[in-house]
Amino acid sequence: TDPAEYLGQILLNTGVLTEAQLRDAYAAQASDGILVGRILVVNGVVGESALRQAIELKIRESLFDALSWTDGGFSFDPVGDSPRPLEVEVALPLAELVAQGAERAAQWRLLRNEIPDDGCRFFLPDRTWLDRAKRGSPSALILAEVQRGLSVREISLALHSMPFPIY
Repeated sequence: TDPAEYLGQILLNTGVLTEAQLRDAYAAQASDGILVGRILVVNGVVGESALRQAIELKIRESLFDALSWTDGGFSFDPVGDSPRPLEVEVALPLAELVAQGAERAAQWRLLRNEIPDDGCRFFLPDRTWLDRAKRGSPSALILAEVQRGLSVREISLALHSMPFPIY
């Protein structure tokens, strides 16, 4: 339910489509109920390979997030309420992902000690950091949003980014 993790946001973040194209796809979905990813592929806005990569990123980040939980639970129902035909096949190396997820969980623990939640705001104690960041780089974009006074969550949404790179 995190908007930063929506498939459309991931596609925006990776530069595969524009906000206008995503808006059009959501409008089409509202009228005919077809999945947004399928709409984007059928209309030629996004290639199936790019869609697959975005779905793989979404799965990877969701797994990493679940592995960082210190408490809680979840269940996985591969069938769900209404089975849908497989439209895009993805395959990820589970053992490798679990190892990467354990490393990410350790990084998250360190980060959460310093930045307890997405509502936190950063500040630049030294404005020369803006000059040192390569223009247009992810760091420069994040620093510009920090200068605007945005919170971690607001920066994630403004840049269509997953939270981890912002932290």
